[in-house]
Amino acid sequence: MRIFATKKSKMFLIAIFFLGLLIRLYNLKDNFFFSYDQARDAQRVFEIITNKDIKIVGPETDIIGIHHGPLHYYLTLPFYFLSKFDPNITVFLFVLLNMTVIIPLYLIAKLIFRKDFPALLTSFLWSISFAQLNYARFISNAAPMSLGATIFFLGLIYYLFNKQKTKYLFISVLGLVLSINFNFMLVYLIIFYPLIYILFKLDKNKYLSDLKKSLFLFLILTSNFIIAEIKWNFIGIKSLLNYLTSGSNHLNNQFYSFVINYLGKLENAIVNSFFFINPKLALAFFLILLILCYKSINDKNRYKLIILWLFSTFPLFMFKTGIVSFDFINNPIYPVLTLTIAGGIYFIIQINKLLGYALIIFILISNFINIKNDEFKNIKVIEVQRITLKDEKDLIDYTYKEANNKEFSICAVTNPLFINTTWSFLYKFYGEKRYGYLPFWSGPDQHLNTSYLPYDTKRPELKFLILEPEVGIPDYAIKATLFLEDHRSKLIEEKKFGETIVQKRVLLPKPKELDLKKADELKLKDIISNDPRYSCYR
Repeated sequence: MRIFATKKSKMFLIAIFFLGLLIRLYNLKDNFFFSYDQARDAQRVFEIITNKDIKIVGPETDIIGIHHGPLHYYLTLPFYFLSKFDPNITVFLFVLLNMTVIIPLYLIAKLIFRKDFPALLTSFLWSISFAQLNYARFISNAAPMSLGATIFFLGLIYYLFNKQKTKYLFISVLGLVLSINFNFMLVYLIIFYPLIYILFKLDKNKYLSDLKKSLFLFLILTSNFIIAEIKWNFIGIKSLLNYLTSGSNHLNNQFYSFVINYLGKLENAIVNSFFFINPKLALAFFLILLILCYKSINDKNRYKLIILWLFSTFPLFMFKTGIVSFDFINNPIYPVLTLTIAGGIYFIIQINKLLGYALIIFILISNFINIKNDEFKNIKVIEVQRITLKDEKDLIDYTYKEANNKEFSICAVTNPLFINTTWSFLYKFYGEKRYGYLPFWSGPDQHLNTSYLPYDTKRPELKFLILEPEVGIPDYAIKATLFLEDHRSKLIEEKKFGETIVQKRVLLPKPKELDLKKADELKLKDIISNDPRYSCYR
């Protein structure tokens, strides 16, 4: 099978690639999410460079003892190094990774539909997707999950429907390893190897032989995980087994509950990628196109694999992990969602061209409305704190300008609670570079990650209290911190940068005596008595 039907189709794919690239670069500078995970990972890259601290595992997962792969660190390393740790350069890597998806996605669509037009339409819909524009500017190991999953299914689909050559199973293994590196959760893709044997009635001897060769490749490519397990007494395997065998503690036993959660995330994916309409209506519209897609494919086995891929994330909603609360849990199925929509529209075009092209225009308009309404500021697609690099830089500029070249201290109520990694990183690699000095840190001692801010031993009069957006922060944490701070410093001014608040304060000559009666009324007495972290006064 020829990859491109004509030279014209090759030129169309190149044009689609650059169109998607251009859209993703729109309003990009400083206008993307940057918080704890991004600062933590950048700091670890800094440690690799400066301390030669080679990492064999990557960022932590929700399960203590389980880590993602370290590939994220090494992909971002040259970008951080060459830019002197400017996230604006590193984010371009994620733009490229997101647009790279159109290449394996085009190849999959071409083999599934056996025609060039629906394959090009699939690539085009990916390039203009509002959801993908957001993930393209998400500096996170979770962002390229769709790339790993697409390469995984590219290998499987080519193996099944293109002469079952062993090399295609190797491509699938490569996609699996990439997926596990980007997010360990995607280890679940392994179940597709026995599934395709059962569902597609493969030759047992041939398939087992190919699997053995593929297993050898898998072990080589995941040798860092194996080394880490041996080095740390198999903590990952023990943690995973404990998680899986602890039953109701980690499983959502309410079938209705996780089905509703799954459908909600699926609706969000459809609304943010294709149809800016009522979510329930969008889901119904998608299901119609899913049925019509079969008419375009016209092959039971090909359609069967597409359905398996489409609903592959469903079992994950049975588990009580943090990732099921975020839309990016469906990153692995965004490509097949796009292919399904393209297939349904292609069938409609064959019957009624006007209606089919009207649907494409409607998708274009939907994505344009999403961009216009959001301007990438609300970060609603990735469902995290509303905090952008621009807001953070503006806040840092404000503190330095108010300090007027004098010493000052900062404290912050953060997510995770009282971990200063985000502000430590930004003050070092942005604030110090621009203004020539660092503020003191007047909050709790830092043990989780290295703090670049010197501890507040001089107690300068001027201080700033930073209150991050409340998402993920207990309500009482902000109340308790403000209560204690009002006894030790005077509020001069409060400013808001995006959803982040900063208070300019000056230390009182002598701390006021704590009003324990008021603390009791506010239900804060036990909190401030038992947890010293709520005090920003060293």
